[in-house]
Amino acid sequence: MALIQIPLRNDLDNYEFSIDLDGIAYKLEIAWNTRANLWSMILKDDEANILVGAIPLVVNSDLFGRFHLDNLPKGIMTLYDTSDKYLEAEKSDLGVRCVLLYDEAA
Repeated sequence: MALIQIPLRNDLDNYEFSIDLDGIAYKLEIAWNTRANLWSMILKDDEANILVGAIPLVVNSDLFGRFHLDNLPKGIMTLYDTSDKYLEAEKSDLGVRCVLLYDEAA
C-alpha cells in the first residue's frame, strides 16, 4: 500500500489525463467551476465512460467514499491542504497548496 500524489495543474480551467490507480487505468477530468468557485473531478474508465461525475474537490474528504460502485478505485482519494488550515482550494491553489492524494487499497 502506498500514498501517491496525483500531479495537478491550475493553469488550465479544464483538462483530462490518464492515471493508474491500484493497477487499473482511469481518466480524470479536472475542471474549475467559476460560479461555485471550486474545482471538480469526473472519473472515467479507460474508454472514457463516466463512472462518477462532477465530484467537488473539497479538502480532507474521501472523494469516492459516498459512492458504492464496484468499478471505482478501491483506495481513498483526498484533497489535502498542505497549510493544515483546512481551507478549500482556490483557482491557483490546486497542485500547490492543495494536493490530490491517493492511498492505494491494501
